[in-house]
Amino acid sequence: MASSSYLTPQWLMSDIQQLLKRSRSGVKKHGFGDVLSKKEFEDEYLKGRETGIDSQERYKYTYDFGDDYEDRYTWDDTHDTNVYKFGRKGGAYDAYLASLGYTPETGYGAESANIFDPASFVTGIQRAGGLPIEGASSEGFTAFTPEMFKQLRTEYYQPQIESQKGSLVDKLIARSRLASAKGGGFSGYGGRERARQSVEEQYATGVENIYADVEQEKTRALEDIYGTLDQYSTLRT
Repeated sequence: MASSSYLTPQWLMSDIQQLLKRSRSGVKKHGFGDVLSKKEFEDEYLKGRETGIDSQERYKYTYDFGDDYEDRYTWDDTHDTNVYKFGRKGGAYDAYLASLGYTPETGYGAESANIFDPASFVTGIQRAGGLPIEGASSEGFTAFTPEMFKQLRTEYYQPQIESQKGSLVDKLIARSRLASAKGGGFSGYGGRERARQSVEEQYATGVENIYADVEQEKTRALEDIYGTLDQYSTLRT
């Protein structure tokens, strides 16, 4: 699995993980050896079929699915533990793929890699895609950094936000004092109330702008991550 902060959004990690998902050729070359096609598997291991006492057909296979495979039918009359019966012809091939770590949801699984180490990430992608890893070079690839992912979260900008809020308050106070000194801010109760409302509105607008700027910075940070990811994606195309 790719190594990253637990704060990284799951949808982003999923996109990164796509590059590390093993292809069939990747499993064949670097994982479990020769992954047979369905036809190759049937030609090699299907040894016939029979009709059981329940009038259901059983397909007989000599591939060893292991004792933990719950949906198998053992070949009782020969007591040969390496022969299995399946009520569905395609069920044997599904079991075969499962024995290689395959599931419909996750495919053949994913290679482990450290995304903050370009050499590790490149090797993981190459292995997953069934590409040669001998002599594979990470030269020219931009390294991911923890900072890039931290910049996706609002908490990262909290010191900046608090500082800008403080500056905003100082500016509004100075503006109110200046208006008061000119006689336009606090002449009578009505004037003071209008001034208070104006300050509150300006503060709310200013805070909205601060957070809007933060969202823009988060967007740029995300663009930087996907720009870097695009570099590595060329290894799977």
